[in-house]
Amino acid sequence: MTDLAAQELQIRKHQEVPMLELRSVSASYGPYRALFNVSFSIPQGSAMALVGSNGAGKSTLARVVSGLVPISDGQVLFDGVDISNFSAVQIARLGVLHITEGRSIFSTLTVEDNLVLSFKKLLGRRESKEALEAAYIGFPWLRKRRKQIAGTLSGGEQRMLSLAKVFAFSPKLLVADELSFGLAPIVVEEVFQLLERIKLNGITLMIIEQHLDKLLQLADILGLLKKGEIVDYGPLETLKSKLIQL
Repeated sequence: MTDLAAQELQIRKHQEVPMLELRSVSASYGPYRALFNVSFSIPQGSAMALVGSNGAGKSTLARVVSGLVPISDGQVLFDGVDISNFSAVQIARLGVLHITEGRSIFSTLTVEDNLVLSFKKLLGRRESKEALEAAYIGFPWLRKRRKQIAGTLSGGEQRMLSLAKVFAFSPKLLVADELSFGLAPIVVEEVFQLLERIKLNGITLMIIEQHLDKLLQLADILGLLKKGEIVDYGPLETLKSKLIQL
């Protein structure tokens, strides 16, 4: 086999490795079991929509992926690496960014301090300066508001501040949990436009969202979660009709 053929084979093998894969994952909060034998995978560059009623376990599943909730059984693999026992910081440094509605900022710090703190934690002091400038270039309004206390931003602006980290940090996987919650329709539209840009940049997405019409435009894969179990999983086009059962 020539060197070129060997390189092409390695590329193909890498492309076949899912960005995220859960194998029979269960998780609990003390005596309360929240997830039961959850299995699915998300190919690199794809967007998976995770939907279900309130209390189905969607946010718990997101926290499992980012290491905030430990698993009691099964395996979590990220880009082929078993991260089942990794800490949240270790998982973040591998390239997983978890953003939740309004809670992904430090409300008592300035806009700039929020960005700097996040970038230093993920990238180190040297690279954080470049990331900060990238965030300001991608979101010019942030530079004008850099000294403003983040907690005084509107709900929509707080979501945009959280998403600015994505363009500067460029994670491999973005876990987005109810980013549009409580936002005006025009701001929801802006949030989903940003998610579309993020996907076009090659970043894999796992999205938890109640705006099903928006998800249908963005997602490639659908996972239906009910009482802590994945009851259906597959290409969005083949599962659209099952959304009415939720």
